[in-house]
Amino acid sequence: MRDRLHRRSVLAAAALLTGAAAAPGALAASSSLTLFDPDEPAARAFAAARGGRGVAIRGDRIRLARRLFAPGAPDRLTVAARHADVLLLADAAREAGYRALAVDPFPALDGRSGLFLWTAKRAV
Repeated sequence: MRDRLHRRSVLAAAALLTGAAAAPGALAASSSLTLFDPDEPAARAFAAARGGRGVAIRGDRIRLARRLFAPGAPDRLTVAARHADVLLLADAAREAGYRALAVDPFPALDGRSGLFLWTAKRAV
């Protein structure tokens, strides 16, 4: 069953969280947002482990980015998703004034495609 949380999902989320913590000051933001792929168990587990504000990446990615990066956007972003979504959201974030802190590849649990963890901070 695809929606079950497996031990590997929890371990994968722990590994992703460790990668996010390795970025300088990645968890010390005044406001942060985690974007995650709801179809990937490891990404869902990562978002749940982070707590705080988490948004599933669904629907039109450009409209989602415009809504999220509007005035009042968070200081830090973390995206746990497939490569295509990370590229698109990272580009939109750069245009909105974010600077990438870290990009870490992470294999999906089913081996069909890789997940990536991308962390960024709003440039001042």
